[in-house]
Order: sequence, then C-alpha cells, then structure tokens
Amino acid sequence: MKLHTLWVIKNVCVVQQVIQTRLEEVTIKEEAKKRLSRLNKLLRLGDYIVMSQESTKEALTITHKAATENVKDKT
Repeated sequence: MKLHTLWVIKNVCVVQQVIQTRLEEVTIKEEAKKRLSRLNKLLRLGDYIVMSQESTKEALTITHKAATENVKDKT
C-alpha cells in the first residue's frame, strides 16, 4: 500500500509540474501578445508622426514658394 501511495504522489507531482509549466507558457504568450500590441501601437504612432512631418514640410514649402513669389511681385 505504501509503494502505491508513493507512486500516486510522484505522479501527482509530475502532473502538477506539467500544469505549472503550461500555465507559465500561457502567461508568457499573453505577455508577448500585450507587448506586440504595444509595439504595433507605437509603430502606428510613428507612422502618424512621419506623415505629419511630411505634411508640415509640404506646407512650409508651399508657404515659402508663395512668399517668394509675393516678394518678386512687389519688386
């Protein structure tokens, strides 16, 4: 009877370790998903910043051209 009890306890411990490992894997995957989501948000934000900078550059170029033409017209 004692040998059987030890065998059961050993198997329960092995199962417990397997479950713990799987839980850790799930936790790691969930953390990875959260980090990936954050990175995707940062990438989108970066895209918006680049587009905004390009729009600002275009607006400044147009403004500069208009101002230059205005100065030429006055002279």
